[in-house]
Amino acid sequence: GGEPLRQVRKHLQIVFQDPFSALDPRRRAGDQIREPLELLDIGTRSERDERVRCLLAEVGLPPEAAELFPHQFSGGQRQRLCIARALAPEPELIVCDEAVSALDVAIQAQILNLLKKLQRERGLTYIFISHDLGVIQQFCDEIAVMYLGKIAEQAPASTLFTAPRHPYTWSLVSAAVPPGSLRDELKARYLVKGEPPSPVDPPPGCRFAERCPFAVDRCRREQPHLDGTGPEHFVACHRKEELGIPDLTPEAA
Repeated sequence: GGEPLRQVRKHLQIVFQDPFSALDPRRRAGDQIREPLELLDIGTRSERDERVRCLLAEVGLPPEAAELFPHQFSGGQRQRLCIARALAPEPELIVCDEAVSALDVAIQAQILNLLKKLQRERGLTYIFISHDLGVIQQFCDEIAVMYLGKIAEQAPASTLFTAPRHPYTWSLVSAAVPPGSLRDELKARYLVKGEPPSPVDPPPGCRFAERCPFAVDRCRREQPHLDGTGPEHFVACHRKEELGIPDLTPEAA
């Protein structure tokens, strides 16, 4: 807490999943964008007012939006306000926590395009947390697949989708294949069964072992390390070498 945390907030901001609950319904949009500037003591009053105008324009909202209340905006517009507020202190890193999952698909695309534009213009880095593989594939440069709080696999996006090495990643990619004979075949081979173990009391070995079709005794006893298998590709699986890389591409059908 205290001053060190305040300084970190200048460099790190968060855009949350639900733009409805992330904004205060009783305060005007402009005041909510201005708030980080006031809390972090950035600029004079007139500079803050000008910054709010610029930020609204940057996220595609008119200047008069500053005077409106959250209920007067659509879901996509509210998320634009949340992005403007996150940009206010000029952070280097923005964490997007399921930032488009509450929006319909057409609005998702608009918000993702806005985030990409802002990244190009400002040199931003995003940590993008999502369950949507389609969104992740088009938006992220590098992906870390997590299972029960542990990274199972980490790789550049192109590698992860063309040459995944972890059985949990295989199950995720299989689930994302369009319906049809290949998907049925992949689901039979790779889709996991059962419930995940308790995150409070995880098993001693690999956290995925109880649901993994390829687990052996060692998997249940010993936690695997995240080891490199290629340039920028890391996998936490005892059997990664012998299992190799399955063919999960639609052309295989």
